[in-house]
Amino acid sequence: MVERHLPAFSKSSLLTMKRYLLLLFAVGTLVGHAMAAKPVRGIPGPIEPGVYEMVKLSGSSLISLGDLEIRGSTCQALGQGGFKPFTIDASGNITWGSGLAILPDGWKIRRSVYTKDSKGKPLIQIYYTSSSGTDDSLDAYLKK
Repeated sequence: MVERHLPAFSKSSLLTMKRYLLLLFAVGTLVGHAMAAKPVRGIPGPIEPGVYEMVKLSGSSLISLGDLEIRGSTCQALGQGGFKPFTIDASGNITWGSGLAILPDGWKIRRSVYTKDSKGKPLIQIYYTSSSGTDDSLDAYLKK
């Protein structure tokens, strides 16, 4: 029988490795979830009320742009003033009456759509053109 000796790791290096693996798993799960959540079309409203977290992928990072609260046919970017009106059509297309103050300066919304993600949870997808002219999208997930 051959004995094999595993290298000795300090407690701190094991914790670091554990954190790294958990981070990789979390990012992989979020990226997979975000990628799988890209629907072909929207669904009719009303939009489920609550607080939605707006996130976007940037390289291998998931960036939070802040929270958006939906109440009836009004919304408020938390910390960005009062509630503003929006409309939603039978195809799930959303028109923001006053835009979305939470988005960075220079971003132009091309389309917003209400749908459900791959797990059946409410999702708002916002397609925009950045200030540099790049077309991209972000997702707003209902927090619960």
